[in-house]
Amino acid sequence: MKRADVRLCKAEDLTSPGAGPWGELAAADAIIFGAPTFMGSACGVMKTSIDVTSKAWFNCTWDNKVAAGFTASGYLSVDRTVTLDQIAMLAAQPGMVWVGSDIPSGYSCRRATSLQPTTALAVSPASPSRR
Repeated sequence: MKRADVRLCKAEDLTSPGAGPWGELAAADAIIFGAPTFMGSACGVMKTSIDVTSKAWFNCTWDNKVAAGFTASGYLSVDRTVTLDQIAMLAAQPGMVWVGSDIPSGYSCRRATSLQPTTALAVSPASPSRR
């Protein structure tokens, strides 16, 4: 099994196309997007980051890169579908390959015994033969 190097990038650092870890994201084999659901959709800073990714789309730097995503909310009654749709569309527009979760639908933390939530943005350098 190949070892993965993981780097957490904050959405606050990705609000400008000229600043932030965009080079690391371009070199990554995979990107896992995560955002809290706030007022029915992704939080504001994530929405700004999503808009700024248009440069990655224009330059085709994320095409065929593996993508996944997650969201969380402090309330059980909050619908997270809109946030997940936003993240999935973020991955689809530049041609990323979406990988879903193996957690069955209807998952409830009250029934879980060993599943613990994790949050990170995985960044692994792409192989030299990729580009």
